[in-house]
Amino acid sequence: MNNTDFIPEERKAKAQRLCEMFEAGHLELARNMLEGCIDETWLFEELLEGCLITEGRLWPSDKLRRFQNCRLIMLEIILKLPQNIKSLSQFNIRSIKEVYQDVNLENLQWYSSVISKLPKEIEITGDAQGLDIIREFTEMEAYALSRHIGNHSKLCLSSLCKLPNTPGHIELGKKLISGDDKGFNNGANLEEVCAPIAKLLIERRDSQYAFFEKLSTLSPDVAKELSKFKGKLNLEGLQKISAAVARELAKQEGVLILDGLVSLGAKTAEALGKRAGELHLKRLERLSDEEAKGLGESPGELYLNGLTTLSENAAGYLSAKKSSLFLNGLTTLTGTAAENLGNPNLKDLCLDGIQDLSEAAARGLSRVGGKLYLKGLKTLSDGAAQALSACNGKLFFYSLSALTDSPGHIALAKKIASSGDEINFALLTSLSDEVAEVLGSHCGKLNLSSLKFLSDASARSLGRHEGCLDLSGLESLSDKAAGFISGNKGNLNLVGLKQLSGRGAVALSLHQGELDLSKVTNLTDFGVLAFFKHKGVVKLSCTTIISDKVAEILAVEPNPLFVPNIDCSKGTAGFVKLALKQRKINQLVSLTKEGAQELLNFKKEGCLELSSLKSLTEDAAEVLATYNGELEFYKLNEMSEMTAEKLSKHVGRLNLMGFTSLSDDCFKHLSKHKGWISFYRIESLSDIAAEYLSSHEGGLNFSNLKNISDIGKKHLNRR
Repeated sequence: MNNTDFIPEERKAKAQRLCEMFEAGHLELARNMLEGCIDETWLFEELLEGCLITEGRLWPSDKLRRFQNCRLIMLEIILKLPQNIKSLSQFNIRSIKEVYQDVNLENLQWYSSVISKLPKEIEITGDAQGLDIIREFTEMEAYALSRHIGNHSKLCLSSLCKLPNTPGHIELGKKLISGDDKGFNNGANLEEVCAPIAKLLIERRDSQYAFFEKLSTLSPDVAKELSKFKGKLNLEGLQKISAAVARELAKQEGVLILDGLVSLGAKTAEALGKRAGELHLKRLERLSDEEAKGLGESPGELYLNGLTTLSENAAGYLSAKKSSLFLNGLTTLTGTAAENLGNPNLKDLCLDGIQDLSEAAARGLSRVGGKLYLKGLKTLSDGAAQALSACNGKLFFYSLSALTDSPGHIALAKKIASSGDEINFALLTSLSDEVAEVLGSHCGKLNLSSLKFLSDASARSLGRHEGCLDLSGLESLSDKAAGFISGNKGNLNLVGLKQLSGRGAVALSLHQGELDLSKVTNLTDFGVLAFFKHKGVVKLSCTTIISDKVAEILAVEPNPLFVPNIDCSKGTAGFVKLALKQRKINQLVSLTKEGAQELLNFKKEGCLELSSLKSLTEDAAEVLATYNGELEFYKLNEMSEMTAEKLSKHVGRLNLMGFTSLSDDCFKHLSKHKGWISFYRIESLSDIAAEYLSSHEGGLNFSNLKNISDIGKKHLNRR
């Protein structure tokens, strides 16, 4: 059939129908139709009429541009183009250097089927959108996307969960891992991964963490690749692993997180016991003696915080370690189990879940040579305390509620105080004077933040303490105790105090270091001034009321006080100075003549914004009238005739947008003002006021003026 068999209209109609079939997604039907017309030269000429390939890029004709996927249609035609059509010789596939084509969820299949047929030399560019919900791709789609180079957007495949061992998926993995794209999350959502992809993931640049929390299975070959990673390897999605996988993972030298495993088995435990690095197994709730024996051989840190029970034999096997052992899930411990755990070679033993400890268990644990953590322990008998005081290593508590004057508690306090480490008794509500005397000799951080009361004797002892001292739970402090505690050398936290006498302030002013009195509200001027000689920052966040004189001293004299919430609304000279120092002139509600002068001494020109000012005396107005710049009053809504008269002498922009009404006499005076005036909120204007304003030299803003007579309008129009 030749081109004489169809009239021009029929040719165009057939070409358009073919394009419509492609655009509608009937790809195979359209391709078969195109292939069936291989001898109809006229159809290809009709389809490609007006199309160009310029400098290696596709330029579809106006007819094709009516279709959203015009470039894909053009590529479909070129891929089926017979080689013997001389008039279309320029459309050789090898002449294409770059294809710019957007890809999205709707055209992904079509896009992939076309791109996969193009020579590898052709660069694929364009935007990729809406692909972040796709969990897995076909081989063809993966290969096509691996060739995609986004110009304006990154290739976001944040839901991708599978990258199997196929050429296309491996190429896509290479693109995602080697690029700057963050939408892939470096494989964090992968539920299935092959060895080549695993190798790429752990070799990516600047990699310290490898998170594969959603991997549910792991083969030995993948484990072998992951074992080469020396950072933090998270495989918490695995619920079981074979001994073969465990043997490979045992070679990994960094941190290994297997927090999804609920059981091990003896062989798996033995394999993991060969690890040199840190191992996390927090979901293990039970551990047999045989499994404990295997894990106990590991020289690395071992986290078994999910264990709620532990046999005495298992305790002995685990304590054979020479590193750190974390058993924070245990709530009770027998004397024999404790004795078996008490290995002098242990670097750390963490038993933060233990809430009560017998004397026998305490004696057993005292053999630990490293650090012993008992942060969940709430009470301790005198005998148990005495036993722990003989511990070879260092002790760390948090939840103890009381330390009495019994010999065992005092001995334990001496043991802890001598360590030089931070002491955290954050839940201690009762402290004997004898223990306080011991703690006073400690050097380092000391947290006693739950103490509600402190005796003078205890205060005297703690005043010898050197280091940060947290007494933030104290609600009261005698003047005598304040004097004693001021001897502390370090940051002193007394944020719980709400009241402090003048004598107490003088006493605490002798303290050296940061002093937190943020909730004290009753300080007098004398009390505030007492802290001027303090060596270190004094936080007085709730101190809001002081005199004008003290405010001026705070503004002018160097001092260590942090008083961010002083009420500076009174516009006297001292408060204005302090407001200027703290950049709070927007808090001024009133303003005296002296205060106004302080403002002008500080600010010479520009816009002076007094956004909270509600009242203005004629004396203050007289001073402000000399200001060489714009004056803004947002909340000022009352003005006397004399104030208006003084303010009228100001030259420049005057913003009176807070007023809803003004007397005619005020308008009379303000009409003499030279410069722009804003009466933004005024809605009504009398004829007399309008007549006064007709002589005003400058702009007037009456944006919301609604009630004005024709006579008034004429007056304003005469300006």
